[in-house]
Amino acid sequence: MMNKKICMCLIMVLLSACSFNKFDIAYNRHLSKIEAFFSYESYTKEICGQLIETIDSKDSARLEESMAESVINVDVTKITAEEFVDYFDGKITSVEKIGHRISKTNGGLFGKKYNISLYESFYVNTNSSKYILCYAYCLCDVEEEKEGIQSLGVCLVEDYDNGGRLFTGIPGIYICTEENKEDIQALAKEYGAVK
Repeated sequence: MMNKKICMCLIMVLLSACSFNKFDIAYNRHLSKIEAFFSYESYTKEICGQLIETIDSKDSARLEESMAESVINVDVTKITAEEFVDYFDGKITSVEKIGHRISKTNGGLFGKKYNISLYESFYVNTNSSKYILCYAYCLCDVEEEKEGIQSLGVCLVEDYDNGGRLFTGIPGIYICTEENKEDIQALAKEYGAVK
C-alpha cells in the first residue's frame, strides 16, 4: 500500500515538472495520457473559463483554433466562429452550470485505446440576453486530431423554451433558433445524439 502511494506521488511530481505551460484550449491542448488522466477535473474549469472568455472577447480566431481538427471541415450548419461569437449580444455577466459529464475510455496505461471527453451545459447571461450553451471537448485521445472542441451549440433561453434543443453530438459549431429547431433535431438524429 505504501509503495502505491509513493508511486502516485512520484507520478504527480513528474507531471507537475513536465507541465510548464498553462493549459490552453486553443494552442497547447495536446496532453499526455497520464497528464490528462490525473488532471481532467481541474481542466474542466479551465476549458469552461477559457471558452467563455473567448466568446466574451469575440475572439473568433481563437475559437477556430480551439476546434478539433477532425470537425474543422465538417460544416453541418454553415455557422462560422465569427457568427457564433457575434450571436452573443452584450458582455457576459454571469455563467451558471446546468449539467456536465465526463466520458473516459482507457485501454490500460500502455494501451493504444484511450479518450477523455468533457460534456457541459450552462446558462450564459449577458447584460441584454440569456443563453444556453453546450459543448463537447475532447481533452485527450489516441488520435490527436480529435482533441479540442468537438461540438459547440448555443440557443436563446426563450427559443429553448419554445422547443429549441442543444445536443453535444452535432459536430462543429451551431446556433439553434426558433426557425431552425427542426433542422437541429434532424442533425442530432443523423449524428446519433438522439434516437
